[in-house]
Amino acid sequence: MLDNPRKLVTQVIVIIFLTDVLAAMTLSLFFNEALGYILGSIGSVIYFLLLARDTRKILDSVSGKAGVQAFKTFYLKYVFLIVYSVVIVKFIRLNILTFGIGLLSSQIVIFISAGWDSLKNNKYFRG
Repeated sequence: MLDNPRKLVTQVIVIIFLTDVLAAMTLSLFFNEALGYILGSIGSVIYFLLLARDTRKILDSVSGKAGVQAFKTFYLKYVFLIVYSVVIVKFIRLNILTFGIGLLSSQIVIFISAGWDSLKNNKYFRG
């Protein structure tokens, strides 16, 4: 899974997009819940892309600058996430629980993908 970071980023984004398509199909039945998940997952994808970009920059930079850059980008990403969440929850008034699940979608996808990869590579699971 970690052999090719770009492949991991692409895989996570594709899986989140597919779950957004499923949520979009339920918009007519569960509008607030589906919209909450979709908007949360959009925020999650943006945060994940910023994290991947910043990690690549930090790994390529000089070690003295890496600490300062990591500190700065860490807080900028969280400020974005907080402002995005406050604006969405305050002005759109959607289901906060599904919005939170959407915000966690990239972490959930990474966790499930890592678990699946470890099961595939486990000698006892293959049978």
